[in-house]
Amino acid sequence: MLRFELAAGRPYYKTVSTNPKFISHSTSAPRCPLAGRHLIARLQSTMTIALTLGPSPTCWEQPKLCCAAVLSPCPQVAGARHAALFQRFIVALTRGGPGGLPRPIEIHAHDPRRYVADMLAWVHQALCGEREFVVALFGDSSSSRDAATNEAGTRRGTSDDQVTMSSTVLLDRIFESICRPLKVRIEQVLMMNPPLLLCYQLGQLTDFYCSLVVDILGPDAALSQTVGSCRDTANRTFMEQLKAAGDRLLRTPPQPPADLTAPLQVSQSMQLLNEIISAYESSLQHAAPKQQHQQQDSDVEVQQADDGLSSVLSAVLDPLLEMIKRSAEALSPNSPARLDDGTKLDPTAHKVYLINCLSVCQQTLAVRPAAAAPAQQSAELINSHLNSLVGQEAGWLLARSGLAEVVERVRLYQATSKMSGAAAPAAPLAADPSLSHYAVAEALRRFFVAVSSPDALPEFSSIQSPRLRGEAVSRVAASLVDAYEQVYRLLDDPTAGYAELGGSSMVKHTPAQVRTILGVI
Repeated sequence: MLRFELAAGRPYYKTVSTNPKFISHSTSAPRCPLAGRHLIARLQSTMTIALTLGPSPTCWEQPKLCCAAVLSPCPQVAGARHAALFQRFIVALTRGGPGGLPRPIEIHAHDPRRYVADMLAWVHQALCGEREFVVALFGDSSSSRDAATNEAGTRRGTSDDQVTMSSTVLLDRIFESICRPLKVRIEQVLMMNPPLLLCYQLGQLTDFYCSLVVDILGPDAALSQTVGSCRDTANRTFMEQLKAAGDRLLRTPPQPPADLTAPLQVSQSMQLLNEIISAYESSLQHAAPKQQHQQQDSDVEVQQADDGLSSVLSAVLDPLLEMIKRSAEALSPNSPARLDDGTKLDPTAHKVYLINCLSVCQQTLAVRPAAAAPAQQSAELINSHLNSLVGQEAGWLLARSGLAEVVERVRLYQATSKMSGAAAPAAPLAADPSLSHYAVAEALRRFFVAVSSPDALPEFSSIQSPRLRGEAVSRVAASLVDAYEQVYRLLDDPTAGYAELGGSSMVKHTPAQVRTILGVI
């Protein structure tokens, strides 16, 4: 006997004959007096007995025909569950659960992130529950999404295959009902011009649930395409807003503050970028448990996520760095956009301002593993500007003592000798009047007097980072020591012509003493 539980709640019984000569006719689909109503059917064991009875040649030769009575209601089941799911979704949105618990989803419509998250969570929970129901009722004829995708190509044209469908295709038809209301509500949230961070969070949220739905239904299902379309819309809205924010920065670069600190626009942009990276890292942590048994798919998805973050980082950092460059032009002595006539402009202010702005960027990016590449790029830019600043200050100190000209001529002679391939220049250095023994010794003496004063080295007090400030002072001191040591050793060089005139004996202070005074270890 077959027992069907109807949507109306009344059981319907249909007796199946066990006579072998009637078994082929009796196992056809029973005519239900409530045709078209949803069958949440449970088959009694008599159907199993009917499938295994013998010795009917028809039953043994074509066992699938005996299952037609079970599988033929699939279209009716899909239609009934399609309508029921739509009603459940609307009730969950507007009325909530029995007695008001859980509360209606739309009660949180003022909080876009929770509103979208609650809808997607409800859809995923309903999808898992509906899948369990369909599999328990009809069996998992296509257990994987690949089998569902290729189902059309595997059909053999028999009458029973034409009325059957896999559980995945059945679920796809059922969940078509909520695709439009779900998409409309998510797109309404995105059309309200949400903040940048919220747009990115919605994109990550929809991407996470899209991967869950695709794992169950496959990429071609209506629900998968709907959630994927919402994800693409959120990402497109986010990138458009990000580009608009970058254009605003380039249109109106700020004037450098008097203390050469980073302007407010730099701090705000890096704070936003820090929150975006936090949301990105959080999304990867949520995705990790789902992908722990799918290593190959996980590597591909993580690579795609890294590429997406790289585009976001470029969209934020490229206009920001260009804005910093344009803003710093007001401090360049050779720029027409400088703040004054150039007479009172600190020549180091341009480099110091760039270092302060880049330092804010680098400090934010350095603590984020996902932003290692732009953090390294910022560090290289800081190091380049720091070297330029150090060279400028060291050159000024050497010029004040008269040692700069000596160092320059020595390096020129050494370069000429190396290019000619000779072990020593044609004429010794001592033969040059500007490099006479007395002139070199006097330059070394004046240099020692200059660096012996307490305020000889620049303090770089305008550099905001203590680490960079100390590094700049140390580099200046090391550069001065190297210049002094290079000239001092030249006096004892036999090929320079100073040894016959007394060499370094006329210089009272050794390079070790200069190192001690400047604090170079």
